[in-house]
Amino acid sequence: MTINMLRAHATLLLLVAIPGTTAFAAKEMRALPQSQAECEAAGGAWTVLGLPFPGKPASCDLKAKDAGKSCSDSKECEGLCLAPAASKAGSRTTGLCSTYIRNFGNIHSIEAGTVQDWNIE
Repeated sequence: MTINMLRAHATLLLLVAIPGTTAFAAKEMRALPQSQAECEAAGGAWTVLGLPFPGKPASCDLKAKDAGKSCSDSKECEGLCLAPAASKAGSRTTGLCSTYIRNFGNIHSIEAGTVQDWNIE
């Protein structure tokens, strides 16, 4: 993805599956800083997120303002509502808002009170 494409997406959308359907719900997220200077001024780290590959652009890794808040749906968080590590997909639980706005790797998020498993890269 080019820097121009990243700038064109000033408002990022996080797509989350609706349990039991093939539809997706979009969640509008706070716009992330688009330059290293803006990122560092906001307290973030300018880095390549997810799996690195040649030419992959750096972006801002910014902490969520609501990190650690109790939640039962990612819509309640700046980032994701994360389930406890031992939670099983499809089970009902509550969790905590993620430390960072953007999350990568094997994630157990909570959508409408139900644990969803994701691999986000």
